[in-house]
Amino acid sequence: MDLQLTTRERGDAVVVELVGELDLEALPPLRSHLLPLADDGARLVLDLSGVRFLDCSTLGALVGLCERARERGGRVRVVGLRPRQRAVVRFFGLEEVFGVAGTVAEALQGEFDPA
Repeated sequence: MDLQLTTRERGDAVVVELVGELDLEALPPLRSHLLPLADDGARLVLDLSGVRFLDCSTLGALVGLCERARERGGRVRVVGLRPRQRAVVRFFGLEEVFGVAGTVAEALQGEFDPA
């Protein structure tokens, strides 16, 4: 299944809904869609509730996106992780890299600093 990305503005944040599988094949469209937003220093909320599979290459790309956004004054929050995905994020200590919230509403309410 191809990766589908939908972007919408919510207040002063940009919410990007991702649907499909985040694997090596998804990296080019993922980068081309998200890097310009990070370069703008946007407050980004990445909604992964529609993501069935998340591999290490994509996880690494999301870490890079967070760092790039931070360098430009932006922040990234990740929401909608499935239990196994959240366990992997926790195992690698990535909750310190990007803020993790349960829902888009929770992400938009909180500060955009790492959880």
